[in-house]
Amino acid sequence: MKKCKYCMSEIDAKAKICPHCAKKQNKIPVVGRIVIAVIVFFVLIGLFSDSNSENNIPEEEKFTISDVKAYSDDSGFAYYIEGIVKNNTDKDYNYIQITYNVYDKDDNNLGTCLDNNSNLKSGETWKFKTMCSGSPDEIVRYELDEITSY
Repeated sequence: MKKCKYCMSEIDAKAKICPHCAKKQNKIPVVGRIVIAVIVFFVLIGLFSDSNSENNIPEEEKFTISDVKAYSDDSGFAYYIEGIVKNNTDKDYNYIQITYNVYDKDDNNLGTCLDNNSNLKSGETWKFKTMCSGSPDEIVRYELDEITSY
């Protein structure tokens, strides 16, 4: 004799269906199956994440930034930061964006300058040119904020 896994009634040890509650007597109860499925799901996600080496590269190593310079245009209404970004990965990116923060002499953040591009392929370089609105004569320094990519 054994107990039904669902209603806990005494049933024959070889019974495949409980005569009291009519539930199948699977070797692994439903709760056990759910736990196993969840574990398998997380293991597969972990394997997928580890197999994608691009996810393991720190953002600052995915791209190299060089030849950066900043200047105001002749009109005095815009401030530009330009340079070159190189894709150091084996991955083609559908979108990439670079942002800089600009500051005045008192170290106040005056805003963000940005540029974006589509389809930066593996090993390619992109000549970016960010534009900052506001008063260029107030800007005394700039700082890379981030590179976003997917």
